[in-house]
Amino acid sequence: MEIGTILLDRYEILEKIGEGGMATVYKAKCHTLDRLVAIKALKSEYAEDEDFVKKFMMECQSAAKLNHPNIVGIYDFHEITNNDKPLYFIVMEYIDGITLKDLIAQKGKISEPEAINISLQILEALKEAHANGIVHRDIKPHNIMISKSGIIKVTDFGIARATTNHTMTTTMDAIGSVHYFSPEQARGAFTDQRTDIYSFGIVLYEMLTGVRPFVGENPITIAMKHIQEEIVPPSELNPEISDAIERVVLKCTMKKQAERYQNAEEVIMDLSAIQSGARSFYTSEDIDESLEQTRIINTVEVEDILDKKKSNIFLDDDDDDFEDTDDYYYDDKQKKRIVKKKSGILPVILGVILAFVISTALYVGYTKLKQGQKANEVKEVTLNNLIGMSEADARQALEELNLKMEIESETTDTTKPFGILNQKPQAGINVKEGSTVYVVLNVDSDQERLESFVGQKIEDIENKISKMALKIEVQYVDSEEEENTIISQNPIAGSTYTEGDTIYLTVSNGKGAEEKTVPNVLGYKFELAKSTLEGEGLIVLDPEYAKSDETAKDAVISQSIQAGEKFEEGDKIKLTVSEGPEEKPEEEPEQKPNETEKPEENTETKPKTADFKVAVPLPQDVDESLIKLVKVVDGQRTTVFEQTYSKSEEVVYVSLKGEPVGEILELYINDNFAETFTVK
Repeated sequence: MEIGTILLDRYEILEKIGEGGMATVYKAKCHTLDRLVAIKALKSEYAEDEDFVKKFMMECQSAAKLNHPNIVGIYDFHEITNNDKPLYFIVMEYIDGITLKDLIAQKGKISEPEAINISLQILEALKEAHANGIVHRDIKPHNIMISKSGIIKVTDFGIARATTNHTMTTTMDAIGSVHYFSPEQARGAFTDQRTDIYSFGIVLYEMLTGVRPFVGENPITIAMKHIQEEIVPPSELNPEISDAIERVVLKCTMKKQAERYQNAEEVIMDLSAIQSGARSFYTSEDIDESLEQTRIINTVEVEDILDKKKSNIFLDDDDDDFEDTDDYYYDDKQKKRIVKKKSGILPVILGVILAFVISTALYVGYTKLKQGQKANEVKEVTLNNLIGMSEADARQALEELNLKMEIESETTDTTKPFGILNQKPQAGINVKEGSTVYVVLNVDSDQERLESFVGQKIEDIENKISKMALKIEVQYVDSEEEENTIISQNPIAGSTYTEGDTIYLTVSNGKGAEEKTVPNVLGYKFELAKSTLEGEGLIVLDPEYAKSDETAKDAVISQSIQAGEKFEEGDKIKLTVSEGPEEKPEEEPEQKPNETEKPEENTETKPKTADFKVAVPLPQDVDESLIKLVKVVDGQRTTVFEQTYSKSEEVVYVSLKGEPVGEILELYINDNFAETFTVK
């Protein structure tokens, strides 16, 4: 298309900004919405293939549903006639920046921390696409944009999938950029999300070393290397990279799909952990840049070469029809037969026993290690997207996740929107609670900055904040500070603000910090008592056991901190647990001589019972009081007495008849726990 062409009376072509094997990209202006866009137009040889275009349109529709900060947005798709020929083009988000290819060319190779930062954003884009059933199939540095604010944008979702679907149902050709091909693409075999992971691994390799692992004079040669040759470890080309990131690269680029990472999330986890914690190559000058274009590769030719290599295998002896036997096997790498070693049954038995001992020891050790880790485990949260937020809103969003925010740098670039321009770690990554998120903030140099309101009364500053045209959100908390005193503010003092921003204030309600009291667990089974106390924040020590005729076996007899007493989180408590009644030897009844035998009597021991009586003083600050007795059996509570009394009675006597000895009873006055009794 010529510069200045206006498509659909709306899109004005401003300049050509890129060209690949299947499409040309132009910078354009949308006069309807007054914004810059990118126009990607299919080349004529593809635009005239109806079946291809139909599938391409379907994939564009799928890709257009992706909405993610690291994916270039697709706005629209059009079909028009231009110079009497069909023209199919996509209207996309315009990114003002450079490609990853340009960045590698500028730097030669990219430092490990920067490569990880870029990789995590690429993987977040792939994770989103894969979750929506879309496989890119053409991941390469040319399709990865870096905006001026440092945000990574992956483009060209849909085009590779569309063409692959087309070719898989016809010629079984492969499509994509051969330098970043997966082995299954080169063979024309089944592709899935692990295909993108392989291509990503090649991109990461190139970022760390500055070179591609496989190069050659033509696409078929390079495709064959992806299938057959092992990758030179990147550390041989860049000794500065860590062993950990090298393992990530090598796992991404395994030949077999089953041996790679199975999804993008797995790669993200390993790279996040790293972040928080000699074959000859062609030189860049020797590489034919046309090989990097997205293209169709005839996989039949690849298979022919593979078949020929298999048929021309050299054998050590003259038997060309040699097959593996119990005595020999064929080694593909050494191109010869290898004699199998013989061994008796004894080494096998010893090996099995040794393996059992080692595996048992490892399992026990692993179990103890996991138990220790679980005790010290810190909860992880998924980081949300802060890009575009104001400083205050970003801080508030992070506080809700129990995370901190620190401004890594500030800019005053009037060409960019004010607010958060970048964040580390990126959105979607799991981080530990209490972690710090670092942001780049763009502020207006003419803006005023907030003073500190901490320590002031809320009523004293309301007029001042109103004049600043700020909104207020107040959260009252228990605090020993005087009532209505501001404890903290967000944004913090020194932050810039604009009219309409919200300032979040944490204010004391004057009630003091909430004090916890120990719950009553007498009569509970030990496990239930332990979980109840630990749920309140207490540490339950190993129990003591004692014989008891009155308390059921495994139930709590006493607790080292009495019910209703105040405690602080982390205090320790010990429980005494019943072992049941002490066993007494059975005595045989004496039988008098010549005594006439009598029918056997039922000797089953009946439970001991007793009458229970308690005096209850009535509160004098209320007219009436509800008195309640609650029976506790195995942690289950049942109300056995309930009555309302007038304060004029002062003291009432509550009695129960025939209650089992050892039974636990709780007294409640006006639904407030008062005391625990054991029936004796």
